[in-house]
Amino acid sequence: MALILLACTVNLAAAEETANRVQTKPCDKIQYPPESLRLSEEGITEIGFLIGTDGIVKKTVILNPSGSATLDRAPQEILSTCVFRPVTSNGQPIPVWASVSYNWFLEADSDMSRVSMRLDLALQKNKDDANALYYYALLKLKHPPSDADQEHARALLKRAADLGHVHAQFKIGQLHEQGIGGPADQAEALRWYKKAAAQGDVFAIQRLEADAPVP
Repeated sequence: MALILLACTVNLAAAEETANRVQTKPCDKIQYPPESLRLSEEGITEIGFLIGTDGIVKKTVILNPSGSATLDRAPQEILSTCVFRPVTSNGQPIPVWASVSYNWFLEADSDMSRVSMRLDLALQKNKDDANALYYYALLKLKHPPSDADQEHARALLKRAADLGHVHAQFKIGQLHEQGIGGPADQAEALRWYKKAAAQGDVFAIQRLEADAPVP
């Protein structure tokens, strides 16, 4: 077995929702799970987490499973060790949802080609696989994305959102709001946020309830 399995990287992307990520107690350092190393498992785990009024993570939810339960479990365990400075509104602490992506890849496969192949096969079997389309969009947005990657990700998210993937509806709203992968369109962003919120997406609900409205 190649020794590349001994050299691996986990990239902790910046949280999408950055209301306040200053930590009063740093998270424990995450490690590539030994079982996943042994099996050469790779993927992207996108996880949402609820920061309570005391700064402790109260709940986690997997927004995009990597394809490995072991990889997905690792960030959930790490987040339970973090303590954040509570987010405040009008001087009072409030609970806030945030999200983060863990990009798990072995050193010799920084492009995550094996993950791409897995998604290609899924889409060959079913071109309307909304989960695979969403996953592919995350892959295209892996830091640092090119302009072409951002445009492709926006198109993939639009397809997934049209197929009913609720968090893709929130994410495509984000891209429209921020002008990523195409021109900014605040009306379209609001439409997608409302659609996702109506189906219970906590991030869309939080965005619509935020003090700073969508322009």
